[in-house]
Amino acid sequence: MIILTTLEGFKPISNYVLVGNPTKTDTLKSGLYIDTTYKPEHHVEIINEVIAVPDRVSFKEWETEMELKVGDQVWVNYLAIMKGEKVMVGDQTYTLVPYERIILAKRGEEIVMLNGYVLIEPVLEDAPESEIITLLKNTKQASMRGYVRYMGTPNNRYSDESHTDEIGIKIGDMVGLKHGYHPKLESPYHQIIGDYYVVQRRNIVAAFDV
Repeated sequence: MIILTTLEGFKPISNYVLVGNPTKTDTLKSGLYIDTTYKPEHHVEIINEVIAVPDRVSFKEWETEMELKVGDQVWVNYLAIMKGEKVMVGDQTYTLVPYERIILAKRGEEIVMLNGYVLIEPVLEDAPESEIITLLKNTKQASMRGYVRYMGTPNNRYSDESHTDEIGIKIGDMVGLKHGYHPKLESPYHQIIGDYYVVQRRNIVAAFDV
């Protein structure tokens, strides 16, 4: 932990962003206590205010622009908050998080997607029939397809030259996703922008004419 008396003159470097003043998670719902030790990632304050930013960023895996501004509200990968270096100023605690772990910024009513991420609204499909498991009638499950709802500046390049963000998609397009784990924007315990997958453009493998 870094202990300071003031943040005056503090400047993060090496791709780190200083965040704090989180949007707090309620631990009381309808008078019932929520055990935050179960799936702690659902209770980490992943929405934070940007306190200080580096002049530029440069990562091994991809190259992108530094687009954050002080005062932005940012959605951060929960592990970056849990494991990030803490900065203590009086009774205030801030966290240094890697820029590449930040998904998006909200600047007023504007949503700024970062690090090549897009938000995908999943298409719901009828669940397949099974001889082993009895499924409820009209059961739906999310498929590996969805609609692009938010996107921002593409990453400039990836260290793996087979990856690119120049894939010719736009808001509203239906796209197919690379098979794998695509997390939702946030847990049910946090403020919701929408029920979207968080996907980097490099993990979009198809576009559909609809």
